[in-house]
Amino acid sequence: MRTYFQKTISTSQFSLPIFAILGAIIWLLLPAKDSFAWNEIEYGIWSYVPQYVQTGYTGAILGMVLTAFTVYSMVEFSNTMVLLNTNSNMISCLLILLMSFSLCLHTFQPVHIIIFANILSYYALFSSYQNENPVLSFITHLMIAISSLIFPKLILLSIITWFIQLQLNSLTPRAFIASLLAIMVPYWFFFVFAVCNDRIDIFTNFIDQLIEYNPTGITTISKQQLLVGFYIALTLIAGIIDYWMTNNDDRIRQRIIYNVLVFHSIIIVILAFLLPQCFNVFLGLLALDASILGGRFWVVTNNQFSHYFFIIMGLIGLIILALTCNM
Repeated sequence: MRTYFQKTISTSQFSLPIFAILGAIIWLLLPAKDSFAWNEIEYGIWSYVPQYVQTGYTGAILGMVLTAFTVYSMVEFSNTMVLLNTNSNMISCLLILLMSFSLCLHTFQPVHIIIFANILSYYALFSSYQNENPVLSFITHLMIAISSLIFPKLILLSIITWFIQLQLNSLTPRAFIASLLAIMVPYWFFFVFAVCNDRIDIFTNFIDQLIEYNPTGITTISKQQLLVGFYIALTLIAGIIDYWMTNNDDRIRQRIIYNVLVFHSIIIVILAFLLPQCFNVFLGLLALDASILGGRFWVVTNNQFSHYFFIIMGLIGLIILALTCNM
């Protein structure tokens, strides 16, 4: 059987604008599901974001705009790092698909800023492959530290990133010191903000949250979040399995990047189970990794099985979208 359908979508230059238009339509027309209370303890400075910009059409537009910036950054990241050996925007298209199908992410939420900072962190991190320039290390950890101001537990990713830098042969003493400075800079500004507003308690509470562990149980995850999480996880697993089976033709740098992404996604899954009350944040981060690994699957593998699986995944996505609309 010919597999032109999958190949056409995964390699066409028109796929990205078409996916962008469809994603915008879904984002604006379908109602956002679930409402969340972003408390000061778990989400740091996010509690100072006015409620009216988080919900309604204002929240939907802001969330969509930040997602658009993330998608554009993904296009640049994919092209600069040469994640694929062919000219394709399938990685960015898949990111649009996963984010637009996730109705629980359609309001303005911490996850939109976090995934945007995360893709910028990826850009600097993978640019540091066999590059001892401490500036790249500084930018990588600065993006993580900025994200942690919104979601404190993400500072753990800096520790994970040091191990990744060792694998990339980029963690020198200067790079390590630069990373420590990068982590300190946002916190220093936050401390000054707290002192100037005579609210030193918000800074101390924030620091306490970095080390406190208060899970609420998996029952806090809604059915809609579980459905979306299942679809993202299915995309991620398919991408990982295909990568393990077909990475012989990848360059050494590509293999290292994909190995890091597999490792990173596993860490995110573990954190999602340990902190289920923050499931939306981890959904966005997983969507980022799943779009890269899944996008590689659709571009690199082109046979009857992948063709049928491509169609089945599309149908499953539409079914989940329909189900979540009615929840």
